[in-house]
Amino acid sequence: MSMRTFAAALGLATLLGLSLALGSGQVRSASACTQVNGHLLDEHVEGAQSVGRMVGSINGRYEFTQGPAAGADPNATVLFGTGEARIITNKGELRWHESAALDFANEDDYSTAVLASLRGGTGAWTGATGHVIMSGFFHPSTRTGEFDYRGEICMP
Repeated sequence: MSMRTFAAALGLATLLGLSLALGSGQVRSASACTQVNGHLLDEHVEGAQSVGRMVGSINGRYEFTQGPAAGADPNATVLFGTGEARIITNKGELRWHESAALDFANEDDYSTAVLASLRGGTGAWTGATGHVIMSGFFHPSTRTGEFDYRGEICMP
């Protein structure tokens, strides 16, 4: 996959995130929002889920359950999909919905861009909102992947 295709997918995810944030009508206090960044490491498939370890601003076990595929770009090698994730941390469970674009151009190195829309959680994450953008690679031959993430989490 070319860097241009990856940049376009990441740009689309960023634009979508900004559109959702601006179109939501929600006004957030800047003091209640925190910038987050880090890595999703050791992602691998276990049964019907992908699991991994989040490190950085968010630390915990990542569990992702795939939803329906949203279709493919007929003129490219990109597949769009969705799913639900939860991150089990020592402060509670953080939940988000993922919208992803995966580029299958390289047979064993799928470039992936993900927009995660936070949906609250439990414990310290109750009422959490915001967005996290992840980018990285998934390797189908080993069923593993690694991603970088950055975004903003807002608390009530």
